[in-house]
Amino acid sequence: MLMRQLRGTRRLVPLYDLDEYLAGWKRLQNAFTSAGGRAWIFRAANRQDQFLEFLEAADLAALLAMPEIADALEALEVVFGEGVFEEWEEVPIA
Repeated sequence: MLMRQLRGTRRLVPLYDLDEYLAGWKRLQNAFTSAGGRAWIFRAANRQDQFLEFLEAADLAALLAMPEIADALEALEVVFGEGVFEEWEEVPIA
């Protein structure tokens, strides 16, 4: 059985850089979904500069190591910082 893995990243983005951030996120999202993963982004309801990014895959490490994905993620981190991230694993319930 494949165990899904999830990486959640909380990132602060200055509002004057919002367009650049969203373009960078779209690049990452496109690369990640093209590789078979799923990617979502949310913005805090009460803080327009706070974002929560989700990357989910059966083999998260393998996707994150792919050059196109690694480059897109690094580009976001260079401009907007690494953010605070956590990695999670699915819990199967019988």
